[in-house]
Amino acid sequence: GIYRDYLAYQIEFENKKDVGVRAFSGIVGFFDLLDNKIVSLRVSINDPIPANGKMQWAGETAYNEFLSSDNKARSARLKNIQTTFRPTKILYDDGEVKEFD
Repeated sequence: GIYRDYLAYQIEFENKKDVGVRAFSGIVGFFDLLDNKIVSLRVSINDPIPANGKMQWAGETAYNEFLSSDNKARSARLKNIQTTFRPTKILYDDGEVKEFD
């Protein structure tokens, strides 16, 4: 078989609204302490988050040693990483769908 390296991610998403989330998508950004972008991931998550609750998500991407972003992500220390989340679409339990530019 073929052996491949992966970059593994574990992210906690928090719903601060009084209504549950059924599914959502967006872009997770990882930055160093000086706000330099390390890497960003597009995510589409079909796991629910209860109202005012949290959800743990784990994912992975194939590691490409020739991409500087992958090398930065692989060598970054967790304590020096800041994250952002920019939602693109959220489906709430009550049927409301919110789309973002």
